[in-house]
This record gives sequence, C-alpha cells and structure tokens, in this order.
Amino acid sequence: MKLLGFRDVVTNSLDAVSSRLEVECETAAWLALWMTHASCLAQDLILFSMEEFRWIRLAPETTTGSSIMPQKRNPDFAEVIKGKASLVHGALASLLSLGKGQPSGYHRDSQYSKPLGQDIWREVSAIPTLFKAVLQTMTLDRIRMKQAVQGDSSKPPNGLTPSRRNPGCHFVKCMAQFPLRWMIAVSWAV
Repeated sequence: MKLLGFRDVVTNSLDAVSSRLEVECETAAWLALWMTHASCLAQDLILFSMEEFRWIRLAPETTTGSSIMPQKRNPDFAEVIKGKASLVHGALASLLSLGKGQPSGYHRDSQYSKPLGQDIWREVSAIPTLFKAVLQTMTLDRIRMKQAVQGDSSKPPNGLTPSRRNPGCHFVKCMAQFPLRWMIAVSWAV
C-alpha cells in the first residue's frame, strides 16, 4: 500500500467507488468561482476605461482596433473573459449533471467528465497571464479618479433632495417625483 503511494486502506469500499466525479466537480466549482471574480474584474476594466469614466487607459497592445472607428480601442480580452466565465459555469453544471442519478459503482457516462474538465482548464489557464499583462501595462488617470470622489456624490446638487422639494411628502412618493436621471447618476457614483 505505501509502496503504491496510498496513505491507508479505504475501509469503506462503497465510498471509494461512489465518490467518482467529486474531484472534477470540486475543481470545476473552484475554477467557476474564480472565473466569476475574473469576469467582475474584466467588467470593471471595461467600465472604468470607457469615455464616461476614463479612470484607466488600457495599453494599445492589450486592446483591438475597431473596424468602423480606427481610433477607438476595444477591450476585447475583457469581453472574451466574461464569455469564458459563462462557458466554465456551464461545464460545471454539466459535470454536476453527470453524477446525478447514478447508482453506486463505475458507469461509462462518467468518462464524459474528462473532456469537460479539459475544456474548463483550457478556458481558464491563460487568463492569469493575460490579466498580468493588462494590469502591468494599463495607466491610471489619478486626477480624474480624485475628481470623481471629491465632494459628496450621494446627494443631489444644491441640496435638491426629494424631501426638500416637498417637505410634507412621504419619502417613497417624493422619490417617485425625483428625476430618474439624477437617481441613475447617483447609483453609478456609489
């Protein structure tokens, strides 16, 4: 047993044969969770590099040109990462489905877990290197970032809160009268 590299004898043989897919599912679940975080970071990079924010500038070597507007740079890498996150989540769901409803023991349908695991790894493996290149080459516009957080962005300008506009108004009714445009702007700033 030690010669084969096993720590101990498995005393419950049913556990030994009924735990198929567990390693694949646990690994896929961790990678799917990691891809969720990678997708959020990708979305932040897209959002904060947009003209409306311009808090960061992505390096030209990490973006692609637009076919319609050559001066525009697209963060295609980030959009692809968001798509890959969905593929990894779908592969995890497929892995979990393979294991449901199987009686104890080996079943040939378990072999389909291998290509799914390989697909997940293929989708995930290059992303850390890609993020490293993007984060090392992007630049921050510290002035714009500082301007964005100065002042109290949670209040409308000139104290025009709904309750000040109509002091006797119930808060919910006042909010319904409040310009939607300002509420959207505040939600983006928070």
